[in-house]
Amino acid sequence: MSHKFSFLFVSLAFMVACGDEGGGTQMPPQTIITMSGMIEVTGDNTASGSFSAIAYTRQPSCAAYALEGASPDDPGGTDFEGTFKIPGPYVGIPLEPSGDIYATTLRIGPSIYGGPGTYVNNETTSQIQGKIVLNELDGPEYFLEDGTATVTINADGSGSLTFDDVPQDTEGIPTSISGSVTWTCTEDDQMT
Repeated sequence: MSHKFSFLFVSLAFMVACGDEGGGTQMPPQTIITMSGMIEVTGDNTASGSFSAIAYTRQPSCAAYALEGASPDDPGGTDFEGTFKIPGPYVGIPLEPSGDIYATTLRIGPSIYGGPGTYVNNETTSQIQGKIVLNELDGPEYFLEDGTATVTINADGSGSLTFDDVPQDTEGIPTSISGSVTWTCTEDDQMT
């Protein structure tokens, strides 16, 4: 995710939190969906920790997000409609306690995502896209499309991802990582 998108997301969250101060017609409460979980990376590089991140979606519930993915009016526009973003730490916000994972951009694209179920990357199928970046902005990048992975999305928005032998995108000494992500989904009403 670029810093441009990060700014857009932070701006949207601020607008949702502040609401309508002008005395005009207020919109009904907006549901804030939060994904919380654990991520562990093993192999040539290691990291682990917990995260809690707002899912920037205007879906009304965790179940709706699991069923349909991103809604058409989510930040990022219609290009991401139907995409399910596998949660993880935001760009530049370190994991607790290790701080060794700079960002994750893992997702199941709209042409593939069909609601709750299991999706895989293996020798013949590549359904999970994106990367894990370790340590810093220009740190080692590991693209899940280059390894094997399985993600299960549950009807309540929770899920788990395991990945194995994901190689580093580098011309130097090759390294690889394995690991897992598990998460739950919660909902809070936020007045707009």
